[in-house]
Amino acid sequence: MSDIYVIKHLRVGTFLGIPVYMLLEDGCWLGSKKFREPSYVAYKKAISIGGGSGEHPALVINDPACCVAIYLRHAGLASKSIDTLAKRRTSAYMTYCDGMTAAQWKAVFQNDFAIWKTSLSFDRWVATCIGEFIFFMLHEEYPEIRKWRRYAKDLCIHLCQVQIPWDDYGGNGTDYFEVKQRRPPNQALLAIGASAPQPKR
Repeated sequence: MSDIYVIKHLRVGTFLGIPVYMLLEDGCWLGSKKFREPSYVAYKKAISIGGGSGEHPALVINDPACCVAIYLRHAGLASKSIDTLAKRRTSAYMTYCDGMTAAQWKAVFQNDFAIWKTSLSFDRWVATCIGEFIFFMLHEEYPEIRKWRRYAKDLCIHLCQVQIPWDDYGGNGTDYFEVKQRRPPNQALLAIGASAPQPKR
């Protein structure tokens, strides 16, 4: 059993094969001894790449809005609110939990990160990937992000590092998206992502 199982959560996607979760309550160690209290590691609505000890070492993002701001800024959009959040140090809201250091994460994903390293640090590349996914797929969960949706018509998805999972979630949570299969006559199978019925939070 992984650390993520001790709190309510939803699997929202996969980041290059690693499960990505949205936490529905405060307080989870996620394999981290950096903080004395679990609630300091991951907050409600935090995004966790990996489920922590027992699964994949976790990288927790406690302020997803900063990731969206970095993505929008990287895409060439700017406003006072976007610039303020995009300038925040990633270390203020990203925690590499026990099991993998920041350097080890970078080593594992060096090939995926390679084409971006001239314009983004590794942390900001991860943030940009997560921010893009949240902006297009999870914006309804974050009121502070919804106000930026007016920019959507000017943007297209181009990093594509976070995917909606196809397989059934075997954890104690559930999936955020319900993936349905549709095969039009004489056409290839298409994946349709739709919001799944959500449990009471």
